[in-house]
Amino acid sequence: MMRRALAVFVLAVLLLPAAQAASTGARSVIAVEFKVNDVAMADGSRFVAAGVDAKTPVSGASDLPVWNLWNLDGSLRGAQAADPPECPDEPAPLENCDTDAMAIAISANGARVLVGSLLNSTPQRSVIALFTENGGLLKTETVNGTVRDVAISADGTRMAAAIEKAAETGDPTVDGQAIAYDGNMNRMTGFPVNYETGPAEDIALSDDGSTLTVAAGGHHYYKLPSATDILHSVSGASARDVDVAAGGWSVSGFSNGFFGVYNNQVTQADPSEYQKKESGDGSSIEAVAIRSDGTAFVTGSSGGTLRY
Repeated sequence: MMRRALAVFVLAVLLLPAAQAASTGARSVIAVEFKVNDVAMADGSRFVAAGVDAKTPVSGASDLPVWNLWNLDGSLRGAQAADPPECPDEPAPLENCDTDAMAIAISANGARVLVGSLLNSTPQRSVIALFTENGGLLKTETVNGTVRDVAISADGTRMAAAIEKAAETGDPTVDGQAIAYDGNMNRMTGFPVNYETGPAEDIALSDDGSTLTVAAGGHHYYKLPSATDILHSVSGASARDVDVAAGGWSVSGFSNGFFGVYNNQVTQADPSEYQKKESGDGSSIEAVAIRSDGTAFVTGSSGGTLRY
């Protein structure tokens, strides 16, 4: 799931594991040299941020990092540009190699970082890049279209990306694409899967990597590594955000103000389902999250309401 903070150059972080922080809500403020587009956090050990280089590139100089990884005490652990390996830093980077990191995910143990970046290119292309916790590049793949979101399982053995297809490429009836990868960032059998219902805007993987869910016009689910496409939707609405628990329980938010909760048979054609309309006219559910064990969830609406 994408959690985006637009036009932010100072990152505020809650340091929760410390006993003092638990009682006082202690906060650390870290200044970064890029606009923050997305943030993610590992289990109690470190956090990452991805963004856009805010400075004009200098001829003959390497790009500024567009993602950073910190320890919870605020010390920097890794920093890296998201350019693909074919883009040189010396001399000046090629014009169509400039990248903006739009989405980021980190495994629960903090060992793997997955970054989705836009290339400065026509037609639009994106780079999906896998890094180690210290910023070492493991593998990249360049894809057609605009990357909207990335996800990674708790142990880093499953990864996924949501893509809005560029109009200039491929089948014009295809609006979105979901790509699933194994732990070595090889595409899994049966993927990518294309959508005509709308761009693939948000994606989520369960902690155990067994279930993938995509918001792409309607609401789509997968049981990895099968490519079976099970669609769940709310009539006349598009999915805004999705999340899924290790046991298969899932929650989704829709543009007409409904949120849906699905039981652990979500990968079947007819799972048990609970739907609720958000109060207020014209509100949409823009953000959802579910606890990894499926026992609780939260939704956020454009009308300013949080439900837990």
